[in-house]
Amino acid sequence: MTAPIVQIDQLSLVFVGHTETVAALRGISLHVDAGEIVGLVGESGSGKSATAMSILRLLPFGKAKFPEGRITVLDRDVLDAPESLLQDMRGAEVAMIFQEPMTALNPVLRIGEQITDVILRHQSMSQTEATTLALNLLRDLQIADPERALAAYPHELSGGMRQRVMIAMAFSCHPKLIIADEPTTALDVTIQREVLDLINELVAEDGMGLLLISHDLGVMAETVQRMLVMYGGTVVESGPTDALFARGAHPYTRGLFAARPRLGWRAEASAAGRRGHRLLTIPGRVPELADLPSGCGFADRCPLAIADCRRSAPPAVELAPGHAARCIRLADADGSDGSV
Repeated sequence: MTAPIVQIDQLSLVFVGHTETVAALRGISLHVDAGEIVGLVGESGSGKSATAMSILRLLPFGKAKFPEGRITVLDRDVLDAPESLLQDMRGAEVAMIFQEPMTALNPVLRIGEQITDVILRHQSMSQTEATTLALNLLRDLQIADPERALAAYPHELSGGMRQRVMIAMAFSCHPKLIIADEPTTALDVTIQREVLDLINELVAEDGMGLLLISHDLGVMAETVQRMLVMYGGTVVESGPTDALFARGAHPYTRGLFAARPRLGWRAEASAAGRRGHRLLTIPGRVPELADLPSGCGFADRCPLAIADCRRSAPPAVELAPGHAARCIRLADADGSDGSV
């Protein structure tokens, strides 16, 4: 059996400040295999991006510490790797598509320089060959005038074109794993669909793995094969995507699913003579990482919480092969519509 491209085992992450230490991740475990698309979902502040950036140690040097756990990429220990090895891996073996290309792209360099810099850093090519490859990548990504795009600065391109440039840079060296951190959040709905389709096609063509981070459950339902639900720096539920949508067990997972707009609600409301319907919400807010409770992080927002929930962190309970959740009230979380 082939080893996963990336394997994270019981990872803990803390940020060390002048006056306090903040626990950002607690006991995170996940893996991504070749040809597999895995999703991370959860509210802002749940730890999704911190998990992704830990894979290539992109967090602030000296401030981010990993007191427990292990990360391996292609069987190499990332946490003990020297910076020189990490620089060789970034872009060549694992590449990242960031949420906002205007902050990820260098505003004072032309697009062509930025793409060819990545290619020349990791592949044995001449400048002419790298430029030709960059042109072909932009053409494959449906940029109508790739020559003009290569000569442009980031601010001269639309949001959709800038995101395509980021995708071209990520795929330019045929990495084994792509990490896409909210890659379509800043785009309109039509462009979102086009960008996701392009990413999926390129992943399928090269047989690489994809770790997709999103708060959009519709994107997750259509794109990923396995899904991990994060809350308070912990994975509270994980399993095959269809299983989580059909039989999500953790109260937080059910709350997320219940809060999404239901397909066809406009027609139903019109037929009933109503203007609309009120979306369900999860009461309260995500706790500050500096002030996480000692027990279940979701207890203060959970309608099923009891005293035991606040005493200690719940263990993972296997519900079916590959499907697990961290909750001591699973037997009481009932209702197939996502309610608790």
